[in-house]
Amino acid sequence: MKWFRKVADEREEAELRRVESSAFYVFVIGLGIAVIVQMTVFDMSFEHVVGELIILLTGVGWVMVGNFR
Repeated sequence: MKWFRKVADEREEAELRRVESSAFYVFVIGLGIAVIVQMTVFDMSFEHVVGELIILLTGVGWVMVGNFR
């Protein structure tokens, strides 16, 4: 049983894939910078940035599993 119908052609799929990868890089770089700035500039401990790290690792894991499928 198919869950979703394919309504995009190859060009649209390539464009969506490029936009998706760009958004993922912005996500990873933004969270990485936020964690580094919080730990260095604001001198916060690990307990204060653990939420951002969990979100970052979950997002990276999600994309890795999706790419292996």
